[in-house]
Amino acid sequence: MRANRRTLTGSVPIAKVVLADRATQLAELSVDPVISAQAHEDTRTVAELFRKYNLVALPVVDDSRRLLGVVTVDDVLEVVATRT
Repeated sequence: MRANRRTLTGSVPIAKVVLADRATQLAELSVDPVISAQAHEDTRTVAELFRKYNLVALPVVDDSRRLLGVVTVDDVLEVVATRT
């Protein structure tokens, strides 16, 4: 993420951070494609992204890929629980 524009440019799985050598640059650990949700996506679509990619967190971006926030697996489970 570029600090000046808050634009999402990459993501790094926590397992890669934990297992990486201390000298490894964060940019080297970044994965493609960056999985994110658009702010206007419905909860079913977001839940499906969590299921499909086995996520624990998902960045939420606007149409310019600016980071707006993060949805966590706890958020998804809470929504699912209230619908059943």
